[in-house]
Amino acid sequence: GLARPFRSEIDFKAVCSEKWMEETLAAAPFSSCTGVPCWVLGAALGALLRRVTGHESVTAAVAASLAPLGLADDIVYAGADKRMAHIGFQRLEEVCIPVIWEMLEAQTLQRMTEERTMEPWLSWQDLAQQQPWCVDPLLVNSDVLRTAKGCASGRGLRASASAICRLLSSGVVPRAVLQPGLSRTGPLRVDSMEEWRSLSRCLEFSSAGWQLF
Repeated sequence: GLARPFRSEIDFKAVCSEKWMEETLAAAPFSSCTGVPCWVLGAALGALLRRVTGHESVTAAVAASLAPLGLADDIVYAGADKRMAHIGFQRLEEVCIPVIWEMLEAQTLQRMTEERTMEPWLSWQDLAQQQPWCVDPLLVNSDVLRTAKGCASGRGLRASASAICRLLSSGVVPRAVLQPGLSRTGPLRVDSMEEWRSLSRCLEFSSAGWQLF
């Protein structure tokens, strides 16, 4: 598993860069862990799909794979703006001064106390503490992702329920792949209420990796 898949120097631009994330995952140390969420599984699968299809970007690889089914406009990372709903609400364009000062103060104190002992690789929880904007669930509303200038593989994929049903019933996905989705593997372990909410308040997963609501 990839329990610590993020480099300590990661930032917002890196999270939205396919190339940076692919290189980072390839270099991340392997660690054995079970029963915990793998927050970079989507990025790993996106990189694999891009390589298999020979496209330059994950967005193009997804579009080319779904085009024969007529789903290229319904399951996308980025598409026509009118068709892409914002998640939750639009990101704030401005941040008030008190909030900025609080963030700067928190970062300064953290650097003073942890600079000498900072780990080179971060877990999802570490990333949330050091770079909270990188794990913001509303990140997919940002212009860099909606215009396909960046791609947070595994986080920015948009699809309607009907499109997913059409994909799974098309016969393209082998039954041997779909069958494991019917069996439960038990609940995942989370460390906080925030992590639970980020998983849509659902900890039940199938052996195929799908959430079972």
